[in-house]
Amino acid sequence: MATNLIYTTIGYDIKWFNIVLIMLKSIEKYTIDKSVFDFLIICDECMYEFIINFIRDECQFSFNVKVHNSNKNSSTPMFASMNKLLIYDFEEISSYSKILFIDGDIYSTLSLDKMFNNELTDNILYVYKEKHDINEHKQIFWGLENYTDEDLEIFRQKSIYPFNCGIFLFNNTSEMKDDFTNIHNIILNHTGKFFYEQSFMNYYFNKKGSVCYDVITDENYIMFPNFSIKYSEKIIHFCDAGNRNKLDTMLGYIRQHSI
Repeated sequence: MATNLIYTTIGYDIKWFNIVLIMLKSIEKYTIDKSVFDFLIICDECMYEFIINFIRDECQFSFNVKVHNSNKNSSTPMFASMNKLLIYDFEEISSYSKILFIDGDIYSTLSLDKMFNNELTDNILYVYKEKHDINEHKQIFWGLENYTDEDLEIFRQKSIYPFNCGIFLFNNTSEMKDDFTNIHNIILNHTGKFFYEQSFMNYYFNKKGSVCYDVITDENYIMFPNFSIKYSEKIIHFCDAGNRNKLDTMLGYIRQHSI
């Protein structure tokens, strides 16, 4: 068994699986050492049998692809995004030392095994800094619209910024397990507005001050790609494409640049 884990999630709409397959094919094509990780898909209960059978019968990847049943079904895409917080429900999770989450709408021309070469500090979430303005924390996209002036001043002093939840990396520790459980409990008790799981993860980890931006950077990751540019050795995140057109957008970019 590999010592590291990459995972993604699928929920609400099985059509998302076609997008995840593109991402898996990019890993097959561009990642050099596939022996250092296993890949996990966390999915809604209603999709589990289809996905596990498709992976077994139709896919030929040179890395292990596993499927975990969330034992629930998502009522909306927003709630489907919460599946990434269920990583510690995976029965084999204790076998892995480093864990990398990537959204399904990612195409990676970067060899992802490189991500596991980084020395990580325990109980820190390694994320991509999406915004460089402390005041952006006030937006629902990166919080719950309940930060105090004192919170924002602490963020300013400690250089804590809004981050994107399309990719993150961390060491597998008992404290991180507790963190994910705590976030899930916050979600269960929350009655106000939110923007997918990203609002909650930003709120929790930023308030805790346990984030780092040194590993996932502009050097290896791009949000909102310029479709006229061919990106080499990059984790390309198509987060700007609407869900209805995302598959066609990704395929169009891949064909345009022959990647």
